[in-house]
Amino acid sequence: MRDYTFSVNELMEDIMFKPWEDNVTLGDKYNISRERVRQVRLMLDLPTVTEAKESWFRQNFDMFIEQAKNGNFIWNSDFMKNYPLSNRKATELLKSDSELNRRYTQEGVEVYNDKVYNPTSKVCLVCDEDKLIQEYYKSPSDKTKDGHARVCIVCNKKNVAKHYEKRKHTVKVIPDFKKCSAVPEVGELPKSDFRKMTTSNTGLQPQCSVYQDFFLKFRKKNSSSEARELARQATIWYYEKI
Repeated sequence: MRDYTFSVNELMEDIMFKPWEDNVTLGDKYNISRERVRQVRLMLDLPTVTEAKESWFRQNFDMFIEQAKNGNFIWNSDFMKNYPLSNRKATELLKSDSELNRRYTQEGVEVYNDKVYNPTSKVCLVCDEDKLIQEYYKSPSDKTKDGHARVCIVCNKKNVAKHYEKRKHTVKVIPDFKKCSAVPEVGELPKSDFRKMTTSNTGLQPQCSVYQDFFLKFRKKNSSSEARELARQATIWYYEKI
């Protein structure tokens, strides 16, 4: 048997302990080339790095399925950085084996998607309680994957009632003058030029009544954008004349 300047037995033990360790890393440890490490693997009938990674992946495949159920997928590089093979290599192995691919999809990915898109319950962001999905309003505006609101119905109603009571008991300080939001260039207008609006902070509508009346008039024969501009010009003309 050939004499070596390094301990073949120690190298063999390292490879057997962590067979997926790349040849460059092992070569650096023993001050030899990666080709020499490859030759030792071959001579001692030890697995190649690629073979070791594939074997480890298959042996731990059930663990990856369990992780997928919680949304940790093999194609996620951050998740796979803790394991012997990269997300790219794991994905390649999965695609090359139809049975593994089927199991991973049906037993892992689809289970996760069902929990996300069709949950039976979820935790309310306000009360932090896990409640049945029926206890949430359907809410496309929330843009959740399950199509329901992030806050339960009970908390939602409490929040609405709280703000309603606050608005109802807040004393409105109506200013004597304010600007029309649609035509601010006409300057400060008297409060009599605005219609009342109980839900606004000032108790007045944001747009003056002159602008609103002109808009309704022009909207009958024009688009909304056209009517807004015509109403603006007419309002400016109106206040320039008075």
